[in-house]
Amino acid sequence: MTSPPRSYGFTGRRPAAVEIAFWIAVVVPPLATVLSVAAFMVVKRAVDDVYGTTGGDMQASMYELHDKVNGLLLVQFVFFTAVYLLLSGLWFLLGLMMRGGRNWARTALTVAASLWAVTSLIALIQGDTQGFTTADKPPFFEFPGSYVVLDYARSALDLITMGAFIALVFLRRSNRYFTARRPPT
Repeated sequence: MTSPPRSYGFTGRRPAAVEIAFWIAVVVPPLATVLSVAAFMVVKRAVDDVYGTTGGDMQASMYELHDKVNGLLLVQFVFFTAVYLLLSGLWFLLGLMMRGGRNWARTALTVAASLWAVTSLIALIQGDTQGFTTADKPPFFEFPGSYVVLDYARSALDLITMGAFIALVFLRRSNRYFTARRPPT
């Protein structure tokens, strides 16, 4: 004779909070990737405008600097885009596991969301423009206002959604759902 499954007060369907948290895990990482690509395009255009339009005796050296800056931007863009895409896939897979009631996936995503929220908060406080520091910034270059707005908007979106994710997966009904889905011991 088998014992009935443990419910711990949970009955019925998956809680809406878990479902919303799943969609945050599936949508926000790719959206952050798209916003990062858009930010790259804004910076790339600004670099082209600053370094590609000079004339006179400095033109040859400015073209050299233009190529060097574009090369560095491209390397950084490819690296971070690959990392964002990899992390987006990981968030998707862990989100599926969490949605299915796997507590270990909820824990892993909570750790990732906490780290993401902290880095977003730091970026908002410091005005960090995607890791560019004053030392990294090319000479004679100012980030366009649209880039700064885009970067702050992305950081704010990340902070709000990661905070919401953490809160949603630890609501009372969510906790009951994950407890009820534990395999019997």
